[in-house]
Amino acid sequence: MGLKSINKLFTALNCGATHFQFMRFIFQGVLFTLILFTVSCNSNRLYHRVIKVPETVWNNGDRYRFVIPVNKETEKTNLHLFLRYASAFQYSEFEVKFLIYAPDKSLVAEETSKLSIRTQEGELTGDGLGNIWDKEFTLLENTDIFKQPGKYTFEISHLMPEAQVFFISEIGISLYRAE
Repeated sequence: MGLKSINKLFTALNCGATHFQFMRFIFQGVLFTLILFTVSCNSNRLYHRVIKVPETVWNNGDRYRFVIPVNKETEKTNLHLFLRYASAFQYSEFEVKFLIYAPDKSLVAEETSKLSIRTQEGELTGDGLGNIWDKEFTLLENTDIFKQPGKYTFEISHLMPEAQVFFISEIGISLYRAE
């Protein structure tokens, strides 16, 4: 069915809508459905935040901080790290250090993690569109660190040998209720 046929159909129905209005209506419906689906699929997500990395350069001394509000006592949770990076990212693995402070400011976790960015064959991992890639990593699984209500502070820095790591545009964390 071509554009002329659709316009004739609207004229015959005398609904007064143009092709553009019809397409806009369809687009809005699809967008609403996608948003509803996305929101409903994340019912176990307790926290999510993404921070833009200035000029896509993560400097050695840069620590990114996230304040995670825990409103009620939770049992086990999973902590995920999100990275958005360009295909020009120069490493196969990306080593990070993260610290987690409890609401009383005591250190409850200090860990390092090597994040796999490329396969052994050199292929990028994650979800790519053009030259931009997204990947979510599990940092902590089935942990009870976030059991008490209050504000937790999560800090992350990179441990790469170079002072600057290029081509990382966003970093984020998500806290999920473990299933």
